[in-house]
Amino acid sequence: MVSEVKNPNKNVPKSILIAMSIVVLLYLLIVLSTIGLVSASYLTENPGMRYIPLYAACFTKLSQYAWLTKVVSIAAVLALITTMLVVIALTSRAIQAAAEGGILPKKLSKNGKTGTPLYAAILISLLSMIVSCFPKFTSEIVSLGALFAAVTITINIMSLIVARKRFPYVPGNFKAPGKNVLPIIALAIIILCYIPDVIGGGWKIWLYTIGWYLVGLIIYKCSPASKEVHNK
Repeated sequence: MVSEVKNPNKNVPKSILIAMSIVVLLYLLIVLSTIGLVSASYLTENPGMRYIPLYAACFTKLSQYAWLTKVVSIAAVLALITTMLVVIALTSRAIQAAAEGGILPKKLSKNGKTGTPLYAAILISLLSMIVSCFPKFTSEIVSLGALFAAVTITINIMSLIVARKRFPYVPGNFKAPGKNVLPIIALAIIILCYIPDVIGGGWKIWLYTIGWYLVGLIIYKCSPASKEVHNK
């Protein structure tokens, strides 16, 4: 995605610093406000409020301000839309890369007028719409999404480290700071934060994960790219 940014060596670090500063500040304020109004035991006893603690705080302790719950609901919808757009953008590029490598149909590698993977984004959007039709599996979907995110980011980190060793830096291209220190720290944080939570998701999460990766392995084995590698 950096290739779509003008002057990435200047604008990407600047945008990351500004965005992360704002996000961290807002999250700290929200967390402090929420835990000051709603206890963990309340969220445990009311599973419906578990994923919307800020709404729960406004609904229970600040019920005299009826407009607060509406503001929180609107903010939640906007936050979800933003997250969906980011995840669709990232996943569509992964699918595009797989299509360019011959693992998936070539149609998915084509860009639209804006230079973004149009057909891959449409595919991901349709699949996301299908998944959202099963709200009763919210807990499983969240845990599965956390596991997939951890695995995907881990693959990206390992690919980055290997790519830095294999390919020399081209002057003018984007250069992420920190060399291999930041990727290794990120990998350690993922292992410490994501994996224990995913393990607590139960055997269904692991069964779904194994199933999806088996599907991916079958697709890869049947793809022209796999046959070309095997012939070589």
